[in-house]
Amino acid sequence: MFVTSFLFELKYRLRSLATWGCLIAMIIMGYREMLGGEWDALMQSGRVARNSPYAIYYLFMYYTFWAATVGSALVIPTLLRDLNSKTADYLYSFDINSKHYFLGKYLACLVIVLLVMSSVAIAMVTLPVVSNLFGLYPNSDFIATSWPHILHAMLLWVLPACVVYTAIPFALTALTGRATPAYAAMMMAVGSFVMITALFGDGAPQAPWLQIMDPLGKVTVEGQIFYWTAEQRMVQFLSLDGALLYNRLLYLALALTLLAIAWWRFDLAKFRTSNSQTSSAKPAAKAQQPTHRSRQINTSPLTLMTKNAVTYWVKFSAHAGYLQARQIITNKAFFFSMFTLTLMLIIAGLSYRLPGIEGSSAILPKTYTLLPVLIYPSLIFTMLAAAFFVVDQCHKDHQLNTAQLVAVCPAPDWHAPLSHIISAVIVAIVLMLVPVSGLVGAQLIQGYIDPDWQSLLHLSFIVLLPLMLAYVFIAIISYGLLQSKVAAQVLAVMLCISPAIFNETNAVENFMYLWAWPSIAQLSELASTEQFILRDLNLMLYWLSFYSVLLVLVSWLWPRGMIAPFKERLMSLPQKVAPCSLAIMLLAGTVFIFQAKSVHQDMIIDGQFETQSDGYIAQVDYESRYRQFNTQPKPKISHAEIAISLYPDKRAVQYIANLTLTNPYKQAIEQLFINTNDFTEIEQVSTFGSTLSSVTTDHTHHVSLWDLNSPLAFGHRRQLSIEASVRYQGYSNRATNYLGKITNHASYIDADFWPTLGFEKDKIIKDNALRDKFKLAPLAPDFFSQSDTSDVYQHNDADLITYTLKIEAPSDQVVVAPGELVGQQSLDKRQTYEYEITTPSHWKPAIVSAAYQTRQSVWTSPNTGQKIPIELFYFNADEIIIETMLKRAKHALEHGESVFGTYPYNSLKIAALPQGMGEQSVSANLVLIPEMAAWQHNYRQLPSIDWLAYTVHRAVAQVWWQNIAIANTTGYPLLSQGIPTWFALTKSGLSGEARQQLLATITDDYLLARTKESAEEKSALTLTHQPYANSKSQLAVYAASQLIGEDKFNQVIEDVVLSYHAQKGMQFVSALHLYRNLSQAVSHPKHKKQLYALYQQVVLHDFTIHNLQIEQLNDNHYSLVADLKAVSIEQQHGEALRVPYTGAASVTMYFEQTGDFESHAQEVYFNQGQAKLRMYLPQPPSKLFLNENGAFVDIAYSDNVRQL
Repeated sequence: MFVTSFLFELKYRLRSLATWGCLIAMIIMGYREMLGGEWDALMQSGRVARNSPYAIYYLFMYYTFWAATVGSALVIPTLLRDLNSKTADYLYSFDINSKHYFLGKYLACLVIVLLVMSSVAIAMVTLPVVSNLFGLYPNSDFIATSWPHILHAMLLWVLPACVVYTAIPFALTALTGRATPAYAAMMMAVGSFVMITALFGDGAPQAPWLQIMDPLGKVTVEGQIFYWTAEQRMVQFLSLDGALLYNRLLYLALALTLLAIAWWRFDLAKFRTSNSQTSSAKPAAKAQQPTHRSRQINTSPLTLMTKNAVTYWVKFSAHAGYLQARQIITNKAFFFSMFTLTLMLIIAGLSYRLPGIEGSSAILPKTYTLLPVLIYPSLIFTMLAAAFFVVDQCHKDHQLNTAQLVAVCPAPDWHAPLSHIISAVIVAIVLMLVPVSGLVGAQLIQGYIDPDWQSLLHLSFIVLLPLMLAYVFIAIISYGLLQSKVAAQVLAVMLCISPAIFNETNAVENFMYLWAWPSIAQLSELASTEQFILRDLNLMLYWLSFYSVLLVLVSWLWPRGMIAPFKERLMSLPQKVAPCSLAIMLLAGTVFIFQAKSVHQDMIIDGQFETQSDGYIAQVDYESRYRQFNTQPKPKISHAEIAISLYPDKRAVQYIANLTLTNPYKQAIEQLFINTNDFTEIEQVSTFGSTLSSVTTDHTHHVSLWDLNSPLAFGHRRQLSIEASVRYQGYSNRATNYLGKITNHASYIDADFWPTLGFEKDKIIKDNALRDKFKLAPLAPDFFSQSDTSDVYQHNDADLITYTLKIEAPSDQVVVAPGELVGQQSLDKRQTYEYEITTPSHWKPAIVSAAYQTRQSVWTSPNTGQKIPIELFYFNADEIIIETMLKRAKHALEHGESVFGTYPYNSLKIAALPQGMGEQSVSANLVLIPEMAAWQHNYRQLPSIDWLAYTVHRAVAQVWWQNIAIANTTGYPLLSQGIPTWFALTKSGLSGEARQQLLATITDDYLLARTKESAEEKSALTLTHQPYANSKSQLAVYAASQLIGEDKFNQVIEDVVLSYHAQKGMQFVSALHLYRNLSQAVSHPKHKKQLYALYQQVVLHDFTIHNLQIEQLNDNHYSLVADLKAVSIEQQHGEALRVPYTGAASVTMYFEQTGDFESHAQEVYFNQGQAKLRMYLPQPPSKLFLNENGAFVDIAYSDNVRQL
């Protein structure tokens, strides 16, 4: 009987179009995922093959999602099909062993799901052939198929996933006789994974328990592969141990146990009768209820409604739709899933932190901040609910016991699809309310009420509701086309999830082609959001009109009663096309075409949209046209006077820049090469009142060439006047980007706004591996620091200069700019602010304008007695944030003066930057901090990490270095990034625990960024523009300070700054200067060796603690014994060599004393990577920390700590 049951089910499934359709669709999804490898920078550059072991593991792991969704859809109908078709009654008349029947059905399902999931292996093996056939990528992007890695990935991911996600839904269906519990389990599994990534971050390795609990295993596999370098990605095998092993065993054990219970309890007779009783109980109960309130018999004649009673059938369809929606919403599985999702979203809201290092402190649960965060993790839940429950509801019309009634009913043909559409709309509204409920719940629990109705209505009704409608409409359209429950559910899931995949992998970058993906804006309290509202409204009408066309088409194909073949439905199409439905389709089609043109004009043409590939092509063309100008002499700006007029209501800016130019070259300058930003139009260029003539105007690359009336000789100066205007129209294709940072309520002019002189090196492709793909010559290692003149690292058309800014803006806004406010005038609802910088500072000033509130305090220098005003410009910040920021700024100024010398400006200004307009930056004495990076943090209870102290101290240190010329030589990030970060970590009063958490975050950033580098990793002294340059410099400077001691390091920094000022800035500061001073400060030979490794070699370390034992002795003392291991990881010739470390390191022990912690540090010596720690202690420590001071850059700080 087992073999008969198995072969029957297997043959039935192999003859099913749904099986082969799923297989083909999964193969196509595999091609799309890997051929759109823009999600990985190393694949783009060609350094890592698109079919590398890294890609194999990542893609095979990703298919666990498809095993959970598509696998469940294939498995669930297996037992129910026999019940719904009454086959079970027929089977019961034979002598059938229920256990054999159960096993045969399950194993056949397992084989079919394995067949469908083998699509990932088929896609990976045939990937190079498909790419070569269609000319998608060069053959160099692929390697010979790595069969061992494919087999390994099949055993690690595909086989366990198939077992788990066939056993669980099959067992639940067998135990309950219904599909909805299996749907709920599948949604819970996928939703739990989404919630884990939403709560704890997506990508970086997480705690072991999280890796073990992840039901899909994405967090688990990333715990191993996240920091793989390019070389490792080409050869490495996953290690089946630790969290990965426990994760596989956990879910296999859970699934097989549930399957065993279902097998043990399964009885075909009970299963058949219990299911029949359950399905008939509710109708029977309803039948017993009286149908009339009155006992009198209604003798009025019956009225038979015909198809022509349109009003009646519309009302009837609405009522039927309401009943169908209520049936879905009150379904226990649906309700439980949505209730669970709401609870998960509340937990996510309570636990949310900003990504990266800014997430070191909690933020206030404001609507515009938290709701976009909660929408993303809810999408998987809501999408699966729409795909499974809506399709299931549609299929009920075509079940055997109702199909005949539907066929003979005198209702019009459009009644059934209309009722399903109305039902779907109600379900979509309910799904929309789930994230909103999570937001409100998180706010209420925290005692925070945010009456931000504009953001709530915008995100709910213009972003979230259209997306939910898209999901439910896709479900109806899928079923209307296929008329197969399984196939429709699979198709709906694929159509709903595909835009998310395309967006994540950058395979589709144009929002006009992402049919079911939210364009969630980065909202702000400072800036107005009219361009986001306009964009979201247009996209909503664009897609809903498209779905309306498809829904009308599906209503024509919708069969009455029994399911009909597609050909038969197609042949009967002319009979169902009614004038009314045709008019609706034409109207929706007209709206769609109009909206498509409107969106294309506003977003693609006016928004100047270009794909990543288009961007690379533009960079290649810019270099081929203009690289010749890189070696030609260009002037430098020594002084600037700029007049700016802001017109926020028109999204426009006009400015006149009067620049004083100097020729530092011995060769005369005859032409000016001017670069502008994408939306700037130069109206006139003149010198001494004489207009210059334009030789070239390149609107594609925003370049213009101008002939000077007379050559500018060496050492001579000349006044240059540039008149330009900027006008923004439309909106950005990037979801969170402003198109032009000029809005009605706030404006931001950043460093990229200003024109630059000379060939712009930042406009070319910097990655040599990527350059090779575009047939460009490799760049020399010192290309970005090559120059015939001394340049600062920020730009080569100006050193430190003085400037004045005269800004005209609406009178209801406050304009904040670098320098000192020397004048302010009002005239006709407009104000003019005049700022002046007399201290030479870096060029390209940043300017913000908004309806700011202000707060001022004064810091008095203890050394000079100078009073420095501290001004805060903010909007709607808590009083505790304002007070804390002022206090931290004074503390930073005091410690900054002791390290860097006298404060170089007459004031310090800190302003809130509208969220989404830019990152934290410093321009002379102006510090700009995005809203959520500080102003919206929750300081009602002091957090464990005082983020405000860290960020303010770091910014204030950067203010000092705005007055110091850092040479454009290799290693400059050590000065520009490393020293401010060291200052913030050591001078801001952070606890040791907080400092370690920040160091761990910086280390994670460094380890991730170095995996994206296509060239061999650079040492600290040779860093320039590499993706890991900033984080590596921060770690290297901090490690050096811990190596030689704070006092000596302070003295080194003081000497560097004093030497620069003693030479009156004639010689720029370089990283080599810093390193020489550090070398002189180190006296011990082993410290010199370590310092050399830190700055001139690429060496990491890996410290771990093993076999830690604490034993209480008879004299009330404790014995502590631990084995310590240390490895040096040296980068040589593209390989990472692990060498046992020999040398000293620090061990820190923490002891708890009446609620406080005391620490004890001592040095331990490693010999060939081994060290033994033996301690005789009066009390047991609470924590042991190896290399706590960060003197070594460690690849995994979590291994260095042991909580006791």
